[in-house]
Amino acid sequence: MITHHLGSAGGGVTAVVDEYARRFASRADVLLAGHKGNPFKDSAPQDVQCHPRIPLASAALGLGRPLIDDLIDFKPDVVHVHGIFTLYTTVGRFVSERCRSRFFISPHGMLESWALQNSRFKKVIFSTFFENKNLRSASVLHALNQAEVNDINRVYPSSQTICIPNGVALPDLSLCSTGSLQCDSRKTLLFLGRLHPKKGLLELVRAFSIARQASKAFADRWQLTIAGWGDDAYRLQLELAVTELGLGRNVVFSGPVFGEAKQQMFLQADAFVLPSFSEGQPMAVLEAWAYELPVLMTPECNLPEGFYADAAIRVDTKPEELAKSLVSLSEYHHDELRAIGVRGRQLVERYFSWDSVVSRMMDAYQVGL
Repeated sequence: MITHHLGSAGGGVTAVVDEYARRFASRADVLLAGHKGNPFKDSAPQDVQCHPRIPLASAALGLGRPLIDDLIDFKPDVVHVHGIFTLYTTVGRFVSERCRSRFFISPHGMLESWALQNSRFKKVIFSTFFENKNLRSASVLHALNQAEVNDINRVYPSSQTICIPNGVALPDLSLCSTGSLQCDSRKTLLFLGRLHPKKGLLELVRAFSIARQASKAFADRWQLTIAGWGDDAYRLQLELAVTELGLGRNVVFSGPVFGEAKQQMFLQADAFVLPSFSEGQPMAVLEAWAYELPVLMTPECNLPEGFYADAAIRVDTKPEELAKSLVSLSEYHHDELRAIGVRGRQLVERYFSWDSVVSRMMDAYQVGL
């Protein structure tokens, strides 16, 4: 398995790869490769072999021999690359061709229209010289949902595609003290993830300000916590917006959280929000449901099951419309919000358990071997 970041800087993709690697290790020999450097916390699995970063330019020029040689010496039956638009996809294709391995690529939503338009010029150039050949050489392209199947078929119509969702670990909530949803307590609306324009965070901050002005009940009962990491310039833009809108006492930036601190963040929250413009399949939403949190999300999160199961509240990316959804939180009785969260937990137990996901992926690997 190959991905660009092995550490927590890789966000949801890294979390998925880490979990796959741990669970595959009991069924197959696993080698995990990619960029091990990490400004936050090294979250790479301890039971698989990891490689340090090699310069991307060297890999492009065929000079990254330590990594490539180790991968070839491993003689893989399957090479699976997670994420695209990095030179690690080219490394994966090269190794699969040398070893005559089955070659899987998981784009993780990176072929979605909004994502392709973001840094479009760079992606067009990169695709022309590298990624088009990589994706067309893949034995299988792995989609997370039907929307991504459609995106792949639009760009690469002749490819073989499988659809397997991300999995989520289910905490034992009987052993946890979860956040209250008491009417007389101040409630926390949580965002947790990468700080990036596509997540709609600037729109969320503006919507939070509008909602506070529109509803005294909302202003009195709800605060916003933004937990995550990302581009420093974008974080400063968010902090400046909070200051300019006078939200300094109502919006908290907690920085990146991992491990127990992340678990506590979910346990202490009362609702979760992701007003994203583009997602493959957001792990943060699945995790929020696992902790029985009601979720506010856009259709672009590509989890329509949440709306069908009444486990999520549909929101818009436009601040004025998003504000209306935020105000509606103060109109729900705490038992109603709890019921929405419980339905989310039931949803992930039914469709997004790791046991089911790993079994389906292992079956896909073995086809043709």
